[in-house]
Amino acid sequence: MTFTTKSKEARIFFEQGIAKYDRARPKEATALFQQALEADPNFAMAHLFRGLAGDSVPHIRKAAEMAKKVTEPERLFILSWKAQVDSQLLKAAEQMEQAVQLLPAEARLRMRLAVLYNATNRRDEAVAELKRAIASDPKFAPIYNLLGQIHITSGNFAQAIEARETYARLLPDEAEPYQALAHTYQQKQQFDKAVEYYTRALKIDPDYINVYRRRGDAKFFAGDIA
Repeated sequence: MTFTTKSKEARIFFEQGIAKYDRARPKEATALFQQALEADPNFAMAHLFRGLAGDSVPHIRKAAEMAKKVTEPERLFILSWKAQVDSQLLKAAEQMEQAVQLLPAEARLRMRLAVLYNATNRRDEAVAELKRAIASDPKFAPIYNLLGQIHITSGNFAQAIEARETYARLLPDEAEPYQALAHTYQQKQQFDKAVEYYTRALKIDPDYINVYRRRGDAKFFAGDIA
């Protein structure tokens, strides 16, 4: 997908930010998206991802204000997020369907559409969309995390574990995939395995505060109350 900006410097910061965002490093991504905006304050997609990474609705709305100046797939992607912020999930899904029609090989767009299908109780369609995304880009790691979550919701733990094992295999040096895999085992009530992967996540990122609590819960249910 094209990211519309006239600034080479802004594009470099943005692409670095996307790489961090896709590796579940929102704080680092936020800083890079902010640098992209300092280089080009009119960079609509940088506003959007600055909002997504930093949980900032005003940035998402700002991106929507600038959506007339970007390519059509970008515009639809941005407006879909704006619609979600406005609690218009069906409208958001319709906009993403249009975006996917324009760029059917773009895995990021298909994943976004899958998120919206899942949010509107269309899980089978969400899974089908994710499988198409994988066919387009099998190394796009975030797909597998979402696929795992959908399978958990459906009670398909074997498939959820398979998806999140792939997620961890694609990002072996990141904490988030192991945290996600640990959560999957915890949902399956395999608490020893959950503790194992929470511990692995903490070895990579000792500052991942929420994982300490989750590991504590898993240890308790595993019978380890020391």
